[in-house]
Amino acid sequence: SRNDVAEGFNRVVSGVDALVSDPVKFNESVNLWLPRVMFFMAPILAIILALFIRGRGALFFDHLVLSLYSHAAGFAIFGAAILLGQFGAPQMLPVSVVLLGLYFTLALKRAYGRGWQKTLWTSGMSAFLYFVILVSIVTSIIGERIWTSAA
Repeated sequence: SRNDVAEGFNRVVSGVDALVSDPVKFNESVNLWLPRVMFFMAPILAIILALFIRGRGALFFDHLVLSLYSHAAGFAIFGAAILLGQFGAPQMLPVSVVLLGLYFTLALKRAYGRGWQKTLWTSGMSAFLYFVILVSIVTSIIGERIWTSAA
């Protein structure tokens, strides 16, 4: 009913207001959950890769190793971007996204030796699925934090 929608909207607004007024509390939940989410995203990326790359030279273990290397490279790239951003380097987010995409594409090409068309397709689609899953999980965490902060 209309009343339920209004109550839900008011709860969300008050939850956002509570988190904005106490950002340390919000950061605590993000800092608690984000490492856990990223830990589980490594095997999720391996599963996504298994959807696109199959055959004799593509065991799940291979996908998991590539996923772990890709996550390590991502942490290094984004860590460097954060540090450089602290010193005033501009546009570090888009630069780091491009670098990570380039690394991932080249890693796929080298690891599986497929043609460029298949490699680019696999890279783009797996990155898209990975991003959708990651954003969904992070949005759920933030939504839960907003909802419980209003209670």
